[in-house]
Amino acid sequence: MTSASEDPTSSPGDAVEGISIGNLSRATGIPIATLRTWERRHGFPRPLRRASGHRRYTPDAIVGLRLVRAAILAGMRPGEAIPAPAATLRAYLAAAGVDESGLDPQASSQGRAQDSPSIFEQVEGLIELVRGLDGPGLDRELHRASQTLGAQRFVLDLVAPLMREIGERWARNDLDIGHEHFASERVRELLVEIWRPLSDRTVGDAVVLACLSDEEHALGLHMAAVLLALRNHRVVFLGAGTPATEIESVSRQCKAAMIAIGSSPHASATAIRPALIELRKQTPGRTQILLGGLEQDPLLSGVCWLRDLRALASWLDRE
Repeated sequence: MTSASEDPTSSPGDAVEGISIGNLSRATGIPIATLRTWERRHGFPRPLRRASGHRRYTPDAIVGLRLVRAAILAGMRPGEAIPAPAATLRAYLAAAGVDESGLDPQASSQGRAQDSPSIFEQVEGLIELVRGLDGPGLDRELHRASQTLGAQRFVLDLVAPLMREIGERWARNDLDIGHEHFASERVRELLVEIWRPLSDRTVGDAVVLACLSDEEHALGLHMAAVLLALRNHRVVFLGAGTPATEIESVSRQCKAAMIAIGSSPHASATAIRPALIELRKQTPGRTQILLGGLEQDPLLSGVCWLRDLRALASWLDRE
């Protein structure tokens, strides 16, 4: 804990002790800019204010922020994670099999964890490249991250949080739709570079990946393709806007072991239910049908609902 007398930024009358925002950032791996944004938008973390106006935080803030950070990296949206009780976050992390400390479990030492940029810092840096429409810079940093993290961690720990954050910034007019499309296309190209050679070399079971007719966003399918190809599955990628009849026809032709259907988180389960029912009816029972992305379980017999990519990875590892 830092006392006022030890703090070079203190001024007469600054009697509030606690952790500076810089130390809080270093302890949690969350950039200072992100902490300030969360405070402004969500009222968390709530600082004590010194007479000089400098923020100070209690040690409890570190525990809470690490839980929030870990939950976000595991797939929870910031707007859900920040106000959630600690017990809720811990239950979510336990179900996802994620370390609740929020620190990188792959770091070989404390020094490495502190010296390497956190995922939050990498996401912030990538978003600034997107904001500036810096294609070469974005490609360079994405390739570097994919090599450093490895394919699965690149998808789960960086790409998914990055695209989620870009979507949220677009929703609040901090980025434009053009920025979102720019980033999606660059990310898509790299994901294809990762999964296609793996898939083409494999002799494993075929998996058909597609979105139904009314779904136009297939980036999540490319992330899923990486996870599947890493596990020796042959990816038959149909992409967005594919009629259920065509999905069924292709799956029969390639004798697919699985069909993975991608969906927007905000899609209506009621709207896609008829197509899923028809697909299940026309597809051999031995072919598993997976549905990913949709926030709510459509509760369809014979369709396995997986809320996010981390759930897909866990499901595949159990198979």
